[in-house]
Amino acid sequence: MDWKRVDLLLTAVAELLPSYDDLELLVIGDGPQRTAWNKWREQLGIADRVRFVGAVYDVRELANT
Repeated sequence: MDWKRVDLLLTAVAELLPSYDDLELLVIGDGPQRTAWNKWREQLGIADRVRFVGAVYDVRELANT
């Protein structure tokens, strides 16, 4: 799902972090690119600021994330 541009979002988080020290990102969903996105967040040094929770289909579960 390259068209969702999660890679671009991760890059934006890395660039914004110096200005917003409490910035965190929660990515909801799953797909074939997830492994690549995990590697990219590690390379950017933002693994502690970005969480991937996978696919969530229940609104109540989403609210507790």
